[in-house]
Amino acid sequence: MATGDSPQSAFLPPITEETSQSPMDANTDTYLNATTDASPARHEDPLAFVSQRRPKRESSRRSGIFQRPSEASNPQEPVWYCSSYELPVPEKNRITKDDAHKLLLTFVGESNEDLHDQLVEYADQLPTADTPFDPMAAAIDHKFEEIRLAAAQAVAAHDEALAAHFADQEYHARTTAEFQQKLTAAEQENARLLHDVKGLLDKVADLSARTFTMSGGAPRLEPDFFSLSDKYTNSASPPAPPPVVDITVPKAYRTQVQALPLTAFEGATDVEAVYLYLKQLTNRVRLIRTFDDAQRIEYAISYMSGAAHRWAIDEWYPSRRNPTWLQFVADFKARWIPANAPVILTNKLERMELKGTEIDRINDAYRATLELLGIQDLSSVGEANQYYQMYMRKIKDPAITATITHISLTSGGLNLDTLLKYTATLMVRKLASTGSSKPSTPQSQPAGKDTNRQTNQRDRNTKKPAKVAIRAIEETSDGDDPPQEGLHAVDSRTTKPRSPPFNARRCFFCEDPGHIQAECPAKKELMTRLKSGNV
Repeated sequence: MATGDSPQSAFLPPITEETSQSPMDANTDTYLNATTDASPARHEDPLAFVSQRRPKRESSRRSGIFQRPSEASNPQEPVWYCSSYELPVPEKNRITKDDAHKLLLTFVGESNEDLHDQLVEYADQLPTADTPFDPMAAAIDHKFEEIRLAAAQAVAAHDEALAAHFADQEYHARTTAEFQQKLTAAEQENARLLHDVKGLLDKVADLSARTFTMSGGAPRLEPDFFSLSDKYTNSASPPAPPPVVDITVPKAYRTQVQALPLTAFEGATDVEAVYLYLKQLTNRVRLIRTFDDAQRIEYAISYMSGAAHRWAIDEWYPSRRNPTWLQFVADFKARWIPANAPVILTNKLERMELKGTEIDRINDAYRATLELLGIQDLSSVGEANQYYQMYMRKIKDPAITATITHISLTSGGLNLDTLLKYTATLMVRKLASTGSSKPSTPQSQPAGKDTNRQTNQRDRNTKKPAKVAIRAIEETSDGDDPPQEGLHAVDSRTTKPRSPPFNARRCFFCEDPGHIQAECPAKKELMTRLKSGNV
């Protein structure tokens, strides 16, 4: 195509020697924005589409490609045509399939003005001195090559995406057909199995009708869990019976288990009853380590009765799917531990006293009580916690307190778990060192009459009256054996002081001996919290 045969040039006046200016000159600063579909019938004036544009840059030049070959001022001036142009390698590598559509829109520009500015900008980058070609023609050739390469890459990307779409569509169709065949085969197999089951049920009914019991009556047939008249896909599956869990204690653990007491829990909301049941149950569960969660839960339910057993079977089991042992213990505590349990348990912890001979038992009771309060991990209870400080106040030995304080300062702090361990270790060591030491003997004095007299007098004054019992001599003879005489020695028994009478008073609120309900501190604290609304 000749560059001079432009649709825009059809509306321009001929360029002659007398013409000093043209519509595209810098003085008029206009250009023609007409299209090829404009006809004289619709637009009488061809210059009606001439619009005002911004001034040209000084580097812009009048190009010879806008002139017709017949209107050239110099017949020797060459007429430029669009020619093939080889893009540089970096520009080719920049145009890929992934960005082809986006680059294609960039190359053609957002408008004709944008495209014109791109051409002028490329032409201005070319050298002006001794240029054997028209810069604007080179810009147009370069732009066409960019558009052509981007369009080719866009077509290739489209073809590739279309091929992938067809491949996916074929794969999905093939997979759907395979699954449809499997579904048809499964339905046929299901129908066959249902037919076989129906035949077996008919045989069972016929056999049961022919069988009579000793009383002469026909046995009662149990109702079917499902009806074969309904379609298999629409009929609801029968409720599955609860699985049978084997809770038989292994032979290796039977003797140890029988030695640990476990009282059946009937559902009382007494804190002590719940505490005793959970403690005994935990001891047995820890002993039988071969039990899994299902066996532990079933074993715990087997030691329930009354309201507790109904709660476990009728309420808890149906609402849990694949329950765990920890979940069962948490739900059990939430159901049976009363609302005033924190007050009662805290008072129980306050009343505990540390004794060296029973330190391990007391620590275990302290742990179990904290578990009822919801504190499972004692290592998370720091020194600032009230239960840590409560235990520290129970240590009456200043040497042990100083040792624990020193360990806390040197190790960066302790927790309740390590505090219990250190206290037990220190108390046991102190008891061992005290028991091994021998009592000191008084210095020996020369025995004399005065000394013996003083000692005897002191013994008479301090010795308690004793009962003297003399038994007669018994003669025993057996057959030809000679008679034997048995002499019972004189027994001296010291009278022991009587123990104080048993205090039968017991609080009805916290069941703590030593006070009555009117003097119960736990009840007073609970009433105060209720009045203030802090419950």
